[in-house]
Amino acid sequence: MIIFTGTYFYSGFAALSFAPLLPFIQEDLMLSKTLLGFFVSALYLGSIASGIPTGWLADRWGVPRTIMLGLIVQSIGIGVIAFMPLYIGIIIFVFISGLGFGAINPATSKGIIIWFTTQWRATAMAIKQMGFTAGTMASAAILPSVAVWLGWRWTMFIVAVFVIFCGITTFFIYPASAGTQSKSNSQKSTEAHTNSDKPVWKNKQIIFWSFLCIFYAAVQFSGTSYLAVYMVDYFSFSKVMAGLFLGITQGGGALGRVLWGRVSDVYFAEKRDREIIIIGLIAALMCILLGIMPVNTHFVIVGIIAAVFGFTAIGYNALFLTLIGEIAGPEKAGQATGFAVTIAYCGVVLGPPLFGFTVDHTNYNFSWVALGCMLIIAIALTLLVSRKK
Repeated sequence: MIIFTGTYFYSGFAALSFAPLLPFIQEDLMLSKTLLGFFVSALYLGSIASGIPTGWLADRWGVPRTIMLGLIVQSIGIGVIAFMPLYIGIIIFVFISGLGFGAINPATSKGIIIWFTTQWRATAMAIKQMGFTAGTMASAAILPSVAVWLGWRWTMFIVAVFVIFCGITTFFIYPASAGTQSKSNSQKSTEAHTNSDKPVWKNKQIIFWSFLCIFYAAVQFSGTSYLAVYMVDYFSFSKVMAGLFLGITQGGGALGRVLWGRVSDVYFAEKRDREIIIIGLIAALMCILLGIMPVNTHFVIVGIIAAVFGFTAIGYNALFLTLIGEIAGPEKAGQATGFAVTIAYCGVVLGPPLFGFTVDHTNYNFSWVALGCMLIIAIALTLLVSRKK
């Protein structure tokens, strides 16, 4: 559990390290809001490209090797960004770092599905996913201050060195007996899953929930990508304070993943889909509130809404991965999560640029409200389809 959570902490710290640095990057490269959105899109486009192959690799090659490979590739991409003068070159290497980032989720999720039973699986997955949120929260809280001192490029280089060291260390501290134990648990657990023999790309449940998650992912990453810039542009907060608000959002997401996961194990173990719907509706409401807040809103209220947004818009993630892993079964959990995340990441690729485009051509108010309404419509269509079935 510590290894999985720590791995996702390193990966999350590196993957979205540029998010709190976007105000610095925008000022240095003189970029529009639309161009800023392509940072996140490039990262997750890389994750889409590697999701299915690395999921297969985790099932065949093993969890520790896949984790080490992912972190090394991710850190190389980030390290090169620190010395890249051109915007297009930076975006290319953000994509390369995304290739490594895409390996982490299938590998660590497979480990959770194998090692934990239904009564604790969503909780364990949430704790693991909390590592990602804690990593992004730490980067949001720390990196802006470092960038003020050293500049955003040297800040990115330091992150790259840190992550490559963590990747190699993780490989060597992974228990040598884990492979044997994992195989035994996997064989026992697979007997309880009738869907394990079906190819993951032919499983209608996996496809259905993966496509719905496109909209959840669009809300999550559009919100977190532009939140710091939004705080600076709309509320006139300082860049450091905007980074702290982003940290609060990520902190709410970390707490939400654990609490929603435990609630799921205790009350929704056989009906995790219902809890995902409830979370989505609350997240949509927070988007609308962010859109209708006046400029002079007290910073405490802004912080509360940002925290609840993170609690829901980020907190759903572990339940989604648990649901997909349980549908597929332990033997194919790596492939299933890789496949599902690949589809869901389409929302990450398309969401932030579209949100930025909307801001450039309308305003923040309309963009936030439209984001919330989009998620409500997606959920309503989901309930309609489920009811017909």
